[in-house]
Amino acid sequence: MPSIESEEVSIIDVLSGGPISTTVLRTFAVWCAERVKHLVEASPEYDLDPEAPARFTHALEVAAREARGCASPEELEAARRGAVDQRSAGGGWWPGHLADAGAFRSAAHMAARFACRGTCQKDAAIAAILSSQRTAWAVGYLAASTSGAHVMDQAVNVETAEHVRELRKRIG
Repeated sequence: MPSIESEEVSIIDVLSGGPISTTVLRTFAVWCAERVKHLVEASPEYDLDPEAPARFTHALEVAAREARGCASPEELEAARRGAVDQRSAGGGWWPGHLADAGAFRSAAHMAARFACRGTCQKDAAIAAILSSQRTAWAVGYLAASTSGAHVMDQAVNVETAEHVRELRKRIG
């Protein structure tokens, strides 16, 4: 297995090391998404629907409650279903498509929303993987929006390494 400092270490590498409790996985997923929650809450130029940010924030809150045993699987699924970015659902747009079109800030907003929605996956390991990956994308796209596309991969790698350190810390 690569060292913790290696950019090649992924969340999947850490998860393959043995069983991890659902609570640890779910709280880790929430921790990841909370790192980019500000992009969900402050996206007026992105939103066509002013109620959209609340749906993604709600998904994150339900996932956090589920990790504490205070939300049912049905609530988790309802929050996941309710947290759909209409641009991706209706037009087939994804963060990568937006970035390819040079719309890095919109790509960052959408990736942050995907991270929040990812916390509500039924399988906590999938929630951890999706939230980590999509949070890293959001950070990368945001970096590209301010400094240019050349910094995107580096920002994604730095964020991913931070996630690996955090998950390892949580599992001991």
